Parts: sequence; C-alpha cells; structure tokens
Amino acid sequence: MRLKRVAIIGGGIIGLLTVWDWEEAGYKVTVVDKNDFHDGCSYGNAGMIVPSQIVPMASPGVPANGLRWLFNPKSPLYINPGLDLNLASWLWKFFRSRERNN
Repeated sequence: MRLKRVAIIGGGIIGLLTVWDWEEAGYKVTVVDKNDFHDGCSYGNAGMIVPSQIVPMASPGVPANGLRWLFNPKSPLYINPGLDLNLASWLWKFFRSRERNN
C-alpha cells in the first residue's frame, strides 16, 4: 500500500484539528507554519473557537480600531503595506459596509 501524504499550511487550532482529521483517515501529515506554534492567533484565545465572543469588524466603532490595527504588525488585522488597487477597493467597500449595517 502506498503512503498517502498531505501538507497543512498553518499550525493554529484549525490547522491542527485538520491534521488530526487527516491522520485519523490514514494520511502522513506535514504542518507548515511561518512561526514556531507558540504564539499564533490561537495563543490569544487559548485555542478556543468562540464565535459568540467576536465583534464583527463592520460593527459601529470597530472600523476605527481596524484602521489603527492595519499599521501594527502585531495586530489581528495587519496588512503588509504595498500598492494593491484590488485590496484598496475591497478595504474601502468593507469600511463603507458599516453604514449599510446600521
């Protein structure tokens, strides 16, 4: 029998749960992550997935925080600066969406 292999990109809670599923299905799994698995996005929420505790970015007052986060590489919404017209268009539409949701 030939060994089945798969690679998972991202070692957060979702990536690691995916690894578990694939290994249960008999695959040899490799996890690729740019960090050492100690302080990714799952670190801040202790590995819990709790949708009820998340404030949607389009909620009133949140876009101002989002704009500050864009320039902080340690924030949850950092976007590497560069000239990308598609991204700029999407960000503008996203920012404007709060007006439609109020």
